[in-house]
Amino acid sequence: MPLLRTLLSALLLVLSVSEPLNSPEENENEVFKHPEAEHTKSQNQVMENVIGNLSEPTPSTALESLTTTVPPSTSLPPQCPGNQVKLENSSVCSCPSGMVKDGDNCSCPGGFTLEGAAWCKAAPLTTTVPPSTSLPPQCPGNQVKLENSSVCSCPSGMVKDGDNCSCPGGFTLEGALGCKAARLTTTVPPSTSLPPQCPGNQVKLKNSSVCSCPSGMVKDGDNCSCPGGFTLEGAAGCKDVDECEAGGPCGLHADCANTPGSYSCSCLRGYLMGAGGCKDIDECALAAVTGLQACHGDAECRNTPGTFTCSCPAGYVMALNGRSCVDVDECSFEDQCRRELGNECVNIPGSFTCRCRPGFRAEARACVDMDECSESPAVCDGQGVCENTLGSYKCVCRPGYRGNGTHCADKNECASGDHGCDINASCGNIIGSYFCQCYQGFNGDGHSCFDIDECALNNGHCQHNCSNQPGSFSCRCASGYQLLQDGLTCTDVDECLAVNGTCDHICMNTQGSFQCSCRAGYQLHIDSHTCVDIDECKLQRGGCSQTCTNSPGGHICHCPAPLLLHSDNHTCINVTSCKLRNGGCEHVCSVRAEGQIRCSCTAGWKLGDDQRSCVDVNECGDFTNGGCEQLCVNHPGAFHCSCRGGYEVQTDDRTKCKPVCNTQCQNYGVCVAPNSCDCPPGYPGLGCSASCSPPCAHGGTCMRWNKCLCPPGWKGAGCHTAVCELPCANGGRCVGA
Repeated sequence: MPLLRTLLSALLLVLSVSEPLNSPEENENEVFKHPEAEHTKSQNQVMENVIGNLSEPTPSTALESLTTTVPPSTSLPPQCPGNQVKLENSSVCSCPSGMVKDGDNCSCPGGFTLEGAAWCKAAPLTTTVPPSTSLPPQCPGNQVKLENSSVCSCPSGMVKDGDNCSCPGGFTLEGALGCKAARLTTTVPPSTSLPPQCPGNQVKLKNSSVCSCPSGMVKDGDNCSCPGGFTLEGAAGCKDVDECEAGGPCGLHADCANTPGSYSCSCLRGYLMGAGGCKDIDECALAAVTGLQACHGDAECRNTPGTFTCSCPAGYVMALNGRSCVDVDECSFEDQCRRELGNECVNIPGSFTCRCRPGFRAEARACVDMDECSESPAVCDGQGVCENTLGSYKCVCRPGYRGNGTHCADKNECASGDHGCDINASCGNIIGSYFCQCYQGFNGDGHSCFDIDECALNNGHCQHNCSNQPGSFSCRCASGYQLLQDGLTCTDVDECLAVNGTCDHICMNTQGSFQCSCRAGYQLHIDSHTCVDIDECKLQRGGCSQTCTNSPGGHICHCPAPLLLHSDNHTCINVTSCKLRNGGCEHVCSVRAEGQIRCSCTAGWKLGDDQRSCVDVNECGDFTNGGCEQLCVNHPGAFHCSCRGGYEVQTDDRTKCKPVCNTQCQNYGVCVAPNSCDCPPGYPGLGCSASCSPPCAHGGTCMRWNKCLCPPGWKGAGCHTAVCELPCANGGRCVGA
């Protein structure tokens, strides 16, 4: 219940001042006026600690006491001489109650000291007996023993009256050992003695028979006493009691401030006035009630006497404001996760994690090397020895294997050349090793091979000659023979089959050789290959009756006109008729009137020098070029016109040429040069075709002026845009027919 009262009081305090909860360094002290400022103190309580008799303030009265104060005594009016004051509702100047007039000034009577401008305070008591409501029995009356003495006397501010102690005039007894000044309401200044005619310690007002209490004192029956918070000083003066000098009436964790007639307590920072004094404010619990957090975020609040502390969980550090936690970036430390090996550190609120590269595993927020060799014994496939490395492993391959460091495979020694086979041996690879085998024709273990001489045994089975070679042998045939496909047998070469055995005329094959011979009219040269013509005309004119003309391999007999060669091709006879061998004419024979034969030639021919044979006329040989526009081609008895490349003879005029266009000129285009069309506007394509860019797709036809005639379902330039009769729904796309 006390904790709840304290929390409610603190809550009311927070709400009343309308300020948020501050840190311990920012809290202001609460100041409370002591509630007894509203009550009167008895004169005999000078030595008592009045704080023990105070009632505990409730939270509401504590808040109200924040603005409660005891006003100081009024200042002296400046119009009165010295420190005199005007009496209430009067223009008469006099001394305040409890003070005596000393010339123009007012002073305190014996046993009292001046406090402030118009108050008298009783001198402190120096007895060895603590203040109480009754005196020790060893002193008479109400006297007390002085401090460090056995002498009995009256307390300070009181006068001895027989065995008893009483208050001087102008003061009334308050409690057992205290005097308080009576309030002065007369125009007559107080004095140290009162006329005996007034009861108690009352005094008569100046120029009056009315008895009353001196100024500053209050009437208590027939006597006058000081109000609460004051003590009697002298005969008729009241002095403020400094309660704060009595050993701390406010208790622990509070500051005491004296005020006229009272005092006030202000709690130290972090404390709140409650029942029994200042209570520690549990800022952490108060934050939970008000919603105003003392510590922010992840910070943990811990209440301490007069303040609170904020602490951070692991992975956080306190911010400069002392109330918030800031995440520690553990990844800023170089040794986290072994990043120098390629691992990655990832900071997370309050901690961090490691993203380990292959070959490491995350353990206890660190990257630890994996021993692949022990965790996966077969990692090297049994073909190598596994050696663990930092972040990886390597396979040391066994002989006959090679690898990339993490895997071993068979090493092909034959392909790499890393073998010991002889140059005359073949290398064969096997798993983990290799073998050597000598080539055919060699003997040895494969690492060392020597040649076998096959000719040393049965001539190597050759029919003619055997020739040994490294690792082999070969058979060779004698001249005029050739080796068959079996490589052993020899057969005759028919030299006459190739270029006639180099014979001019006739070649005759023989076993292992051949012979040349010549046709009639020729004889064999001494080189046994060439045939030389025999000149028959040198031997009896070749049998001719007239003229003999030698020719290759023969001879011709000629007869002078008008004689004609006989059918025996040797004898000359006289001819007078065209009937016999056309009169000796090659083309046309006619008989003249005088009976002589006349020969002539058909068109395209002309009569030869012998006046009988016909010689072709070369129509292309003169400047007219046979009338041809380009080329004239002569042939026996005629000619024809031809054209150069890229042209052809016109059909309507065989002497003229026209250009040829391999691609026909369309759309009324004209071929004006080889493969060159003169096209009408709008048809720039090959052969005067329409040209479209981009080309017409999907079967479109290119029209004039770069336009495409598109088939149904397509449109646009080049017929590339699909057209659908109905819009494509549900995100569909038209792709054409």
